[in-house]
Amino acid sequence: MPDDLGLENPDPVEIEINDDIISETLKKHFTNWIERTLNINDNYKLLKKIYFESGYKLDLKKEDLFLQFNYTLTLEKIYDIDDENILYIHGKCGEDLIVGHGNDDKIRHIENEIDELEKDYLYIQSQNNRITENYCILRYLQKTRKDTDSCRRDAKLFYKSKIKKNVEKICVYGLSMGDVDLPYLEDIRKMYPEANWYFYCFSDEDENKANFVAINNLKLNNLKYETMKFDNPLSRGISKVLFELYNIK
Repeated sequence: MPDDLGLENPDPVEIEINDDIISETLKKHFTNWIERTLNINDNYKLLKKIYFESGYKLDLKKEDLFLQFNYTLTLEKIYDIDDENILYIHGKCGEDLIVGHGNDDKIRHIENEIDELEKDYLYIQSQNNRITENYCILRYLQKTRKDTDSCRRDAKLFYKSKIKKNVEKICVYGLSMGDVDLPYLEDIRKMYPEANWYFYCFSDEDENKANFVAINNLKLNNLKYETMKFDNPLSRGISKVLFELYNIK
């Protein structure tokens, strides 16, 4: 039938979306961004110079073990930690990265939204667009979903192969402690129940989250954990230097 302009509606055009190409392309662009903006030797040299000249640095011991949640080589490049003592749970710069989270709640939320839209389908373009968008998001989440169980097994093997005595102290530096992070902390808690925990937090909100997680998820009493502000007075100055160096607006 004619539309408002008196023209016949064209036949629908089916566009096939290749999920593998989309997810791999996004992963490639993200990896390239990490390499071009974060994993730069001059950046590490600058940071190391500023930190050590100021005397402000973390007291990290080379014999300690580290579960690293981000991709950067800060521990190796700035603190000279041996690569064998670090488990990059999501991969590290220069290698294949694990992109995406094992966020099943988000996937279920998108699936439910699609079901609701399709249940009351009115055959209007805006609704069809919304359904198509949700399917694209869903496929991307499914394709990039991190296999958390596999990562947890890798972490447990790392601990068991490296730790041959009781663990006395566990430090958590600046971790957001989102839902995808908590299983790793809970595994460590079960494996080393006698250890004392120390949470270094950037903000009051982070500190409140650390207290909640310590009490409710890790079942730690007040004698088994502490929270401390992780406020680096040099961070703003360093950011300014890097922004000016790379002309970042």
